[in-house]
Amino acid sequence: MHHYIKAPVAILTVIGSVAIANADAADPTVKAWQDGMHELRQSSNILGDMAKKKSDFNADIAGSAAQAMQEEAKKLPELFKTKAEDPESDAKSGIWNNWEEFTSHAKDLEMAAADMDTSSLAGVQAGMKAVGGACAACHKEFKD
Repeated sequence: MHHYIKAPVAILTVIGSVAIANADAADPTVKAWQDGMHELRQSSNILGDMAKKKSDFNADIAGSAAQAMQEEAKKLPELFKTKAEDPESDAKSGIWNNWEEFTSHAKDLEMAAADMDTSSLAGVQAGMKAVGGACAACHKEFKD
């Protein structure tokens, strides 16, 4: 494995380890959060599998997944604007206590997805490093 591939693969491993599905929440607001994160995870898995060469690179599929990720990331502030509690939620209250930082992380993810060069495998690999960094930064601070 080339050294330039190791960092994205390590980041994708972190994303995968925090992406374990929760049981469905009873609270509809929390369920909406889970659904939104599931959508992001699907796009991340498609791109991550390409970046790790677990699936064949396809520029059209990569472009669609990056666009879906960008669109879903753009929705995060609206999705999380209402604080709710549910035993199945792993969202920390810091989201609402530090709203500006939370929305900044969402914007970072949106921009990382928008800036990803999906025309080549190397572009996806580099782009997933930025996506993984954005996801990890937010999860570290705002996810149990």
